Amino acid sequence: MRFFSFLIVVLFALGACTSVKTSFDQTADLSQYTTFYCMECEDEYAKGFEDYDNESVRRQVREAIIQNLQNKGMIYNASDADLLVDYKIIIEEQTAFVTEPDTEYNYWETYDSPQIKFNRGTLIINIIDAAENQVIWQGIGSKVLDDAPEDAKEDILNKVNKILKKFKRSV
Repeated sequence: MRFFSFLIVVLFALGACTSVKTSFDQTADLSQYTTFYCMECEDEYAKGFEDYDNESVRRQVREAIIQNLQNKGMIYNASDADLLVDYKIIIEEQTAFVTEPDTEYNYWETYDSPQIKFNRGTLIINIIDAAENQVIWQGIGSKVLDDAPEDAKEDILNKVNKILKKFKRSV
């Protein structure tokens, strides 16, 4: 019983894990860029995860990127943009091993270290200087995919918002 309670807590913690990381070219003056074009993601869909990576999801990600950058005062320009925006969706099955917690007391029962399999989705957004063809900003967000696919769409949009919230055009 105690083991199953512990297992549920670990699964809940894995599901709650979400992270956003960014990196950027410190020499780039992001305020000089005024126009952008968001490219289509042309990678193959993640095999076996079509519910989380499909045409509809990619369209929503692209639209959310466009909306976020427009909200930051940038102008969408498909023909002559200062910045190109590229994104990637990566979904992987991962494994975690649950072990007995390191405590000062003993459990009355022993158990093997079970494996927990889960799916982690990662969204990478690259912002590229079009003239130099050089990535100048990158945001990466990841999350354990514990929602039903129809509920995951909102999570994806929230992840785009969290990533691009960290894109600052002014110093």
